[in-house]
Amino acid sequence: NCLAALESDDKSSGLIVLEDLRATHDHPIWPIPPSNDQSEMAVDALAMVHARCWEAPTLGNTIGQFHTVQSLTSMIHEISNYLPAFIDTIGDALTAEGRRIYERVFASALKPWMRLTDSHALTIIHGDAHAWNFLFPKSNSGNAFLIDWQLWHVDVGARDLAFLIALHWYPGRRRELEKPLLQRYHDALIAHGVTDYTYDDLWVDYRRAVVRNLTIPILFWSRGMNSEGWWHRLECALAAYCDLECDELL
Repeated sequence: NCLAALESDDKSSGLIVLEDLRATHDHPIWPIPPSNDQSEMAVDALAMVHARCWEAPTLGNTIGQFHTVQSLTSMIHEISNYLPAFIDTIGDALTAEGRRIYERVFASALKPWMRLTDSHALTIIHGDAHAWNFLFPKSNSGNAFLIDWQLWHVDVGARDLAFLIALHWYPGRRRELEKPLLQRYHDALIAHGVTDYTYDDLWVDYRRAVVRNLTIPILFWSRGMNSEGWWHRLECALAAYCDLECDELL
């Protein structure tokens, strides 16, 4: 529930106070995916946010930090240390193909992550852009707004898209809406003034982000989240990896 709202005089900013959900938010029961209209509102909101800081000179200086080969390698190796125990926990519920994917990804040169050492098309992303972190208008028309910004960082915008779509939607829905939503997002970027970033660039960045999604179930498992919180994401992440032929990106 919204407890209070305050808009600035020039309507360029505002403040809302929401009900504290910490008592129940730790182990949410995930809702059904957003409607088609809500999905379009979500990617519109992401495009607006990403375009605002697209290749901004403040990135890595006064806003956020850039990754290095060393920082990225250290981060992934830390996650990969959990992989043997993670696979043992799942047992044969993880298919042979799923095991092969994980072993191949973590034994690779980590190219999908090393993309972040190139400053081209970097921006500020939300970092946790699942459907629960959008406020959608009740009227089903208007703008969506992002909340819960604790994981914001410098990255490619496609990272938020892959988190919203490829990590949380089962294959049937994802296959139907994925490319239309990516095209809508790209069109919105261009409308907001982004240049020198083609749809093909977006598609490759999105597929790289799909590879990176594979770390998220491991992280959630390692932090003690119950299986209802990470198994669904694991199934979606692996399906998207296979569908989008992400092996060729390693």
